[in-house]
Amino acid sequence: MKRETIEKMLRDYRGNEARCRAIEAQIQDIEREIEQARSEAASALILHTQRLDDMPKGNRVGDPTASVGGRLADGWEPEECRFMRSRINQLRAQIAPMETANRYVDIWLDGLRSRERWAVLHHLIEGESWPETENSYQAEFGEYLSRYALKRSLRAALEKIDGMMQDIG
Repeated sequence: MKRETIEKMLRDYRGNEARCRAIEAQIQDIEREIEQARSEAASALILHTQRLDDMPKGNRVGDPTASVGGRLADGWEPEECRFMRSRINQLRAQIAPMETANRYVDIWLDGLRSRERWAVLHHLIEGESWPETENSYQAEFGEYLSRYALKRSLRAALEKIDGMMQDIG
């Protein structure tokens, strides 16, 4: 994997995380709509009016509730539900690469020393400029660390990540 790809995955981490959560919420909303549409369709199928023309009923099940229950148990659902399920599949396909990239980033962060991880988190993932990163470090740890030392930590972290990804892709 190229260094540019690694840095892009690190920079995109927060945005990917937020997009995945938003899409998951959208999937849950669609799933609720599917359940509502299925229950409404079941109710509509059960509605049964009495025949007043004295014609024989034919070969259909005489119990409309059992008939609907059988259809639903066999997996029947309204056409709109199939469209909603295909939308869910599209959304899941959309978030799959983002989830994979974020899993890699989590693994990489676990493999770094604390200062390297801190530099990656603040400069690449949070997007802080170098002066902001210096100030954040001083505020968090109560000691000054130069931007050059932070850059060295970041460079070391990226080299470690390169090493982790060697021969993988």
